[in-house]
Amino acid sequence: MSLSFTNYTTAILALLALNLAGIGLGIPLLAAPAAALLVLLQALAVGAAAFPKQEPVQRGAYGLAVLVCWYATAGAIVYALGDLSASAVFTLWLATNAGAAALALRAKKLVGIGKGGMLPRTPLIDVVLTAIVALSAFAAAVMLAMGRTQDAIQSPWQAVSPAFFVALFAAAVALVALLARGRTRAGLPAAVLVAALALSAAVAVYGIGYGYDPFIHQKAEETILSQGVIHPKTPYYLGQYALVTIAARVSLLPYLALDRALVPFGFALLLPLLAAAFARTLLPRAPWRIAVLAPLLVPFGAYISTTPTGLAYLFAALGAFGVAAWRAGALPPHLMLAGTLAALATHPLVGIPTAGLALIAAADAARKEHAFTVRAIGEVLIIFGVPVAFLLNALRGGTVPVWTDAPLAVVRGLADAWPRFAPTGELPLDLPYLWRAVVPALLVAAALIAWRINDGKRRRTFTPIVTAALLLLPAYAGLGLLRFPEAGDVGAAAFPFRARLLELAAVFLLPAVSVGLVAAYEKLARAPLARLTASGVLAAALVASVYVSYPRLDRIEPSKGYAVSASTVAAVHWIARACHGPYVVLGNQTVAAAAIRELGFVSFPGIPFAYANESGAPELNDFFLKMNNTPTRTTALEAMDANGVDELFFVVNDFWKNSARIAETAAQEADDVIDVDGKVTVFVYRR
Repeated sequence: MSLSFTNYTTAILALLALNLAGIGLGIPLLAAPAAALLVLLQALAVGAAAFPKQEPVQRGAYGLAVLVCWYATAGAIVYALGDLSASAVFTLWLATNAGAAALALRAKKLVGIGKGGMLPRTPLIDVVLTAIVALSAFAAAVMLAMGRTQDAIQSPWQAVSPAFFVALFAAAVALVALLARGRTRAGLPAAVLVAALALSAAVAVYGIGYGYDPFIHQKAEETILSQGVIHPKTPYYLGQYALVTIAARVSLLPYLALDRALVPFGFALLLPLLAAAFARTLLPRAPWRIAVLAPLLVPFGAYISTTPTGLAYLFAALGAFGVAAWRAGALPPHLMLAGTLAALATHPLVGIPTAGLALIAAADAARKEHAFTVRAIGEVLIIFGVPVAFLLNALRGGTVPVWTDAPLAVVRGLADAWPRFAPTGELPLDLPYLWRAVVPALLVAAALIAWRINDGKRRRTFTPIVTAALLLLPAYAGLGLLRFPEAGDVGAAAFPFRARLLELAAVFLLPAVSVGLVAAYEKLARAPLARLTASGVLAAALVASVYVSYPRLDRIEPSKGYAVSASTVAAVHWIARACHGPYVVLGNQTVAAAAIRELGFVSFPGIPFAYANESGAPELNDFFLKMNNTPTRTTALEAMDANGVDELFFVVNDFWKNSARIAETAAQEADDVIDVDGKVTVFVYRR
């Protein structure tokens, strides 16, 4: 089956008319499906023009990846130069549709969406396996939906039946068998379904949300949707804001739903398909479909919710696959360039090392006299880019960094970054943590297998990504050597971002891991019993990876964070109604997150309220810690004096370890005490 240029253009125009009509009439049920089909046609055109030598499914996957990068990058540029108002977004939308039609014409042949002729008859065993995947995934999805809550839970697994993991394991076993057989086209869609299920627990269970950063970015997106821009403009995070804003404007779907789905489902759709497409390029006679499991076997906690870091990791992975495919001679450099630019537009601290990777890959294509310089620039970007960025940011804020007085601790810190495993004797609990502990070694082993599966050409394929991953280790050490005294946000961000450099190294290795997994499976799973064992091991590893990718509440690593609850949101609204003027609020991070979600961005002075938060308002957070230790009227008055207000609200959640003692002490000197749903207590202090 194929689509002529005339029919393609007709379809574009018809769908565009439906889309614009739906937008004009305010009907999401008309606008959203038309927009989705337009994106599909755009991806087909990009794939046909940019990757004409690939098979239809591969062209579609690569085309969709480049298209997503295009919207992130182009939208970021439009925003940086002006805004993302409705007129700007629709100009970009119409231009992209016109460009897709032009690419379809440039392809000089039909925009293939499948080969003609009858589909081969599917063996009964594959029908059964596909049914098991579908039914098990449906059962698991129902259990996730039933667990949805707006309570202050620490882990989604608190609200989800343990039977979820049984259903997920059944789906994974059937999926591995289906992929290994390779007799049906249902394997890849089934893999995307299981990946979406694995990535959706946070989206499905947390009714309001989890963490702090996602609420900041969601409120920024809301502001851009209503005003076209948010001030002050920043040169980062624009890729995420652009994607959500464009999608919300052209589909009329709620921006919040689009934001929460962006990274989890973007990962589930793109990375398994790209892993399979790349493995097929290098190992066409092997069970290459097994490669779809590679992104899911490495714990994927960075992708369970939408943040600029997670989205930038996704773009970096696209860039890494583009690098490896280009070096293998399978693709032009379009995917590499698209992923790199999108990563830079979304989070420069991820984009800078990704750009270094692209330069290392490009060195061999450069003229001989320039190759060394290009490679050296790439290596310098990877090693020094992130530490220098933190250094410059600190200097701009008036902080002079100092060298650590314990350089050996940095080396020990690298060893400490390796996940530890301390068995408890409970096998169901130990297995996920054992898997997490061996994943780094398996990453290295898979990369070595991929490195050695063929001749020197294959080794050249993986040289850039392996080199870039190794160079991130001195970058990790370099960032650890710097200390930022009294640096506020800079100092707080530097330490956790060191761990992100190691996560980025794993992202760079994904192409090698995908090929290494296929090669290992082909060699080890030749006999029927071996294939059955391998299927069980891979399925168990996938389930283990899912468990440790989310916040947990178990004996080994109980999560310290809580989801934002409906009671906390109600407390924020009560405070906003009850205040008599400028005020401050002392509460934990969930209270600050709820305030951002409901009231917008807050800072003090200059607006009538401010919330304590470790990164955004460290001085207020110090007063909160004092009140949390011993709540007294004296501390409350000191906080009011420091901020020039006459009213303070101290918020105590019932899940605090000493909430009863704190509440009893605070009630003795507070001017008023308000109970919210029996789960949150607000203590009011006035002059």
